[in-house]
Amino acid sequence: MGNLLEGSGFHTRRTYQEGLGQLDDREVAAYAAAESLIVVTHDGAFYNRLLRSSQQAVLLRVKESHARRRLRETLPAVLSALRKGRCAVRVMEADMVVDRFGKTR
Repeated sequence: MGNLLEGSGFHTRRTYQEGLGQLDDREVAAYAAAESLIVVTHDGAFYNRLLRSSQQAVLLRVKESHARRRLRETLPAVLSALRKGRCAVRVMEADMVVDRFGKTR
C-alpha cells in the first residue's frame, strides 16, 4: 500500500521498518501525528480511534489479498479526499466512504 501512496507524492513509512512494530495503537497514532503521516490500517477499531482524534487514515476493509488491487482502483478518489484534508477514508470491497472529522458512524 505504501508504494502506491509513495508514488502519488505521499511520504510513507512502515512500522516494522521504523522499528515500531512492537508499539501499541496509541503509540503508533502519536508517532503518525507527530510526523504528519497518514495511517493505513485494516483494523476498524484503530481507524475509529484515529478518526475521533482527527488523524488522517485509510481503512482497508477488504481481504488483505485484495487490498492492493482495491486501493489501486480507488486511489484517485482516496488521494483527492486526503489532499483536501480534514478527513479519513474507508475503502471497502464495493464502495469508498470519506469520513469528515467530527462525524463518526
